[in-house]
Amino acid sequence: MAMPLKARRIKLNLTFLFLVFILSLYGTLGSAEEMSEAGPQERVPDALIEPGPGKDRFIIVVEKATQKLFLYEFKIGQYFLRRTLDCTTGENDGDKLAEGDRRTPEGFYIFNNKHLESELAPIYGILAYPMDYPNFWDQFQGKAGKGIWMHGTNRRLAPRDSNGCVALNNIDILNLETLVRLYETPIIIYDKVRYRNVREINLEAARIKAFVEEWRRTWARKNFRQYISMYSKEFLSNDGKNYQAWKEHKSRLNELYSKIEINLDDLRIFRHQDKIVVLFDQYYRGDGFVNNGVKRLYLAEAKGGYKIAAEVWHPFPPEPSPKELPLEVRNRILAEARLAARAAPPESKPAQVTPDKETVLRIVQGWLAAWQKKDMAGYLKHYHPEFTYNGMDLAAYRAYKTDLADKYKKITIKAEKMEIKVDGGQALVTFLQNYRSDHYRDRGLKTLVLVKHDQEWRIKEESWQDIKAGAKP
Repeated sequence: MAMPLKARRIKLNLTFLFLVFILSLYGTLGSAEEMSEAGPQERVPDALIEPGPGKDRFIIVVEKATQKLFLYEFKIGQYFLRRTLDCTTGENDGDKLAEGDRRTPEGFYIFNNKHLESELAPIYGILAYPMDYPNFWDQFQGKAGKGIWMHGTNRRLAPRDSNGCVALNNIDILNLETLVRLYETPIIIYDKVRYRNVREINLEAARIKAFVEEWRRTWARKNFRQYISMYSKEFLSNDGKNYQAWKEHKSRLNELYSKIEINLDDLRIFRHQDKIVVLFDQYYRGDGFVNNGVKRLYLAEAKGGYKIAAEVWHPFPPEPSPKELPLEVRNRILAEARLAARAAPPESKPAQVTPDKETVLRIVQGWLAAWQKKDMAGYLKHYHPEFTYNGMDLAAYRAYKTDLADKYKKITIKAEKMEIKVDGGQALVTFLQNYRSDHYRDRGLKTLVLVKHDQEWRIKEESWQDIKAGAKP
């Protein structure tokens, strides 16, 4: 006898919850970095302008220069960096321009399909997500090629080792499966990530949303002169209309309908190269005519404001297939990751002069004192030229910390339970950090890695974990 619909739904829900439970036990095995519980980011990639209202959203950012993938979460109006993973991109430098150039495209893209291991050639690993490259603006610029995916790999990950796709270790793409939503989750690819202060981004988001609302209002009120003035003279629509053809087309519709009603929902804003991309669900009614779908506006910045450079409309996409990796595939990849972690040989370290712990202690104390005094020159001199933190190089980190120093009138830091371990040419320092400033406070486990540079010990790596997330000294 056939299982009732309600019972089938309950069975599917229980199966999904079991899979989530399995991933919660083993989800980060073999990955480059566990899901981070660090606090909200003050600086984020400049393409993340408004990921969307109402619900938590994940954004994937790829930096080709460092071969890293960053997973951001936008939650309650704040950005959190949740993971940093190794990846590999196209073997040739530069933005993708043509079929077969073995380059990875740069810009804003959306995942629009999903392929499981049973549907893939071995080169793509256990899971693949095709992107919408080339998007409308890429095609307008004459870019060509196809088949750009984010996928796993069954071989050892090596830098710049793909034909143009973004490839990850199988365990890492497995951990992303429950977070990627088709037609919604974006992937933004840079050569080198450009960071920007979140406050500046929020101000820009407000200006863009005001522009879009004015565009909607003038359209609904049939104020045609104001409406058409918001378009660039170089405008192009996805059905091939240039500015003049679009103006004539919209003028006819404006006269045809006595009343126009337009509602926008789920508005999101990103950057695609030198253009701003605004995506939303559009609900249109003109007398008896109804037209609903997904719209994408490409905005160009002009004279302190914006002009619409392109407009793309599509009907709503089909409901994504609920297919997921089978449990046996998940278990196999998790077992392989555990085996690889046990088999990995310890890294060899060159023999160097070992400083005593007192020397390292004085360096760390000087670093803390400089930060509390907001002595930026004294503080930043403690860092190694190759220092990176959450995707920022030293120059970006300098700008980030200088902005914080300017923002807060007073900074207080207490270091407790400090432990120092010196091994050859490397010093590992951990301590419980109590941080307070005018508007922010936290308590967590701080970890510093110091190495020699020009005979002086400098901080090359720095990390922080929230005590609430289980971090222990």
